[in-house]
Amino acid sequence: MINKLEWDSEFFGYPVGEVGSEYSHKQLLEEWRYNLSNFKLVYKYSESKIQDQTNKDFSYYLVDTRMPFRKKVSFKKLHKSIVEYDGDIPNEQLVDLAQLAGIHSRFRRDDNISNDQFKNFYRIWIEKSVQGVLADKVFVYMVDRNIVGFATVKINGENGVAPLFAVNRAFEGKGVSFALMNAVEGFIYSQDSRYLVSSTQGINKKAIKVYERFGCKFEKESYVYHLWNHKLVPMDNSFF
Repeated sequence: MINKLEWDSEFFGYPVGEVGSEYSHKQLLEEWRYNLSNFKLVYKYSESKIQDQTNKDFSYYLVDTRMPFRKKVSFKKLHKSIVEYDGDIPNEQLVDLAQLAGIHSRFRRDDNISNDQFKNFYRIWIEKSVQGVLADKVFVYMVDRNIVGFATVKINGENGVAPLFAVNRAFEGKGVSFALMNAVEGFIYSQDSRYLVSSTQGINKKAIKVYERFGCKFEKESYVYHLWNHKLVPMDNSFF
């Protein structure tokens, strides 16, 4: 069964759904062939690679190799340059960093999603993070009153999930990444959760090295596909 994603559907202006690895790509394509699906876009998650397919009615291709990781947390002291973002509206420095965090994401790599949509997607994501909807904390690294790095974290039981993380490229290699990771880990520990969990993209080799150096253990990779239904005409998008 295809699960409808309400937020994604509202944002993009057409029906968006997702299916897990238990739903075979053959089942998904059969729905398209016999016009049984009303979805414009479906995210398909798979534990193995599937051959890309394209024709006049639909396209189906790999957009991300997801690299999940985990780290058991311990007490960490907060770096003096890190503070919690306390506004309910992100400033432009924070928005720019949020968009930088998504530079290797599937929403940037999919040619069917415009650059404006990609940027607005991450703008809304960071807005909802500072408002406490998608994050419990937003940590920022300050240099001369400028935000040069940030990380978000959301507690989910024994796990602390860190979905957004980025450092201004001019400050890479200066300890900002590790300071932010320590802030995230320390917060997770303070909430009596046990693990820091997140993921990055397989093509983001720089991030993979940073997480490995920080002591994160990568787990089995998985694959994310976007299936586009070219027959379905999008409705008006209220976000634009």
